[in-house]
Parts: sequence; structure tokens; C-alpha cells
Amino acid sequence: GLLWFWWSLCYFLFRRHPLEPLGAHLPWRSVLLVSLAAAVLTPLILRFIPVGNVLPLAVSSYLAVHFCLYGLLLLVGTTALGASPLPALRRLSWRQTLGSMLLMVALVTLVLGTVTQNWWLNVFPPFRRIPWAFVLFVLLVPYWVGDAWLTGNLRNGSSRWAFWISKAFFIGSLLLAVVINRDLSFIFLVLPVILMIFILFGVMGSRLTQRTGNPFPAALGTAAILAWLIAATFPLIR
Repeated sequence: GLLWFWWSLCYFLFRRHPLEPLGAHLPWRSVLLVSLAAAVLTPLILRFIPVGNVLPLAVSSYLAVHFCLYGLLLLVGTTALGASPLPALRRLSWRQTLGSMLLMVALVTLVLGTVTQNWWLNVFPPFRRIPWAFVLFVLLVPYWVGDAWLTGNLRNGSSRWAFWISKAFFIGSLLLAVVINRDLSFIFLVLPVILMIFILFGVMGSRLTQRTGNPFPAALGTAAILAWLIAATFPLIR
């Protein structure tokens, strides 16, 4: 129901963009190379950096930092290949970008809140958790922006397949982190949730990108929703 409603809403609110969506416009080989480098380097680097107490939310510290570093490596990789997102970001209509992002966040939050509030998931956190949602948002933005830019508008292939392949690299990176550090075995518990988020928001984001020609509203919206859900649901440990 949510996906159908979102599909229809995007159809009526956004005129179909006549050009290809923004993106790094890299060939498949470069996309795979950048994704592989980020997937391998992220857990290797974090193996030597204590990040377990960055946030007072159980489990979330390592995940948030992993997302952040992975995304930064994607952005560094695309920039090194001559496809920096900065020129595109400077030309954006930020009114449309933020408006589209807020629409996505509001819809998902209201639907999830209405459906699950009295069952098993509280998506409306107490006030003391809200600042941590903003911190999480800042940490999550590099990944979603970097991934959207990397997989958008491939030079010789389907961006849809690139999106899912890039997510497989990220899941592989988390599994590699567990292999390197057994203390991160809790990742197995949250993997199903991450997969669900990739599928649900991947479909919603692709529709929004298709209509606007701009991958950044979906990227920022997904980062905001995920940050909000983590802040609302993960237990406080201090």
C-alpha cells in the first residue's frame, strides 16, 4: 500500500524529468572498482579505530560510522575518477530537493507510526533521543549521497542493477567486518532490517529519482528516515 501510494504521489506531484538522472556517469568497471575498494577498506580501517561508544545507542555506533566511512570512500573514489558530485550539488534547486526529501520522510514516518505505534515499533521517540537522530543523519548522509551519485546514470549499463549490486557490496563489507572482528557479531541481528530498508527505500527512491532526475532527495530522505528509526528504536545505553 505504501509503495503504491508513493508511486502515485510522485506521478502527480513531479513532472517526469526529460533527461537522464544526475550521477557520476562512470562505466561499470569503475563502479565495481570503487564499490570493492570501499567494501574492503572500510572494515579494515575501522578494525583499528575504537568506535563502539560514539553514540549512546546500542549497536548503532559501529553501524553509523561504517556507513559514514564507506560513503566517504565512495565519494573519494568517484572524485579520483574525475566524477566529483560537487558541481552537480552547486547547481541543484535546493528548494525542490529539500521539499521532495521532507515529503518522503513525512509519508514514511506517518505511515509507519500509524501502523506500528501500538504494535511493536515506536517511531516517535522521546525528546532526549532527537539530538541523536540529527547526529545519525550527519553520519549516514555520506553513504546515501555517495551511493546515489556512484550508481546514478551509468555510462554503459542500467543504474537499477548498479544500485542493487552496490548494496550487495555494502552487505559484504559488514560481513567482512564480522570476520575481522568477532565482537561485531551483533551485525547479524540487524542485517534483515538493513535488507528491508534497502528494498523498501530503494524502490521509493528510484521512483522519486525517475520523476525528478535528481538522486539527492531520495538519498537525503533515506538517511533521515534511517537516522530517525535508529534513534527511536535502539536502546539507550547511557
